[in-house]
Amino acid sequence: MKTTRTFFLILGLGFTSFVAFWSLAQSQDRSATKDGSAAHAEADNLAREIERVRHNDVAVDKFLLLYKHLTETGQTNTLELLTDYTSANLVQGSSREITMKLRVLRDLHAGLTNEAIHLIEKELTSDVLVTAIGYRRIGASLRQKLDLAALREARSYFIVYEVKFEKAETQEAVLGAFKLPDEKITK
Repeated sequence: MKTTRTFFLILGLGFTSFVAFWSLAQSQDRSATKDGSAAHAEADNLAREIERVRHNDVAVDKFLLLYKHLTETGQTNTLELLTDYTSANLVQGSSREITMKLRVLRDLHAGLTNEAIHLIEKELTSDVLVTAIGYRRIGASLRQKLDLAALREARSYFIVYEVKFEKAETQEAVLGAFKLPDEKITK
């Protein structure tokens, strides 16, 4: 049950991050249009990139289908709960990211590069594990739509920099996650 909640928390975080970036791009685009500044081009590029990524975002597509269904069927209470969830998830996820980034920046400014690297590697390990959990839980047809290039890149990083794990079970789980891109190709 805890793993399910973690998966849905991460899924929601991904969606809400998309919404936040998209909203930011839209507001930047509007303000840049008013003053005609060079920022307009930058906001335009950001909005285009978000839209390009959005077209490849299977999770957002599924979320939008759910939202549309709830709207069309008049399930306003459920829509409110969903909106509350995604908003709270956005706040909590962003707060966690801010805290982690501030710790890394402080470590870097203090010359503690090894500590900063270790913290980012721990976050990367967590992201790899959550990706694997989510990927294993979805159906085969949806799996085919997902790109696991990030897991391949993480695998290369872990090999090149010989990332160490605090627990043997974490290492085993990460190594299992790193097999997923190869399994997808052979299927």
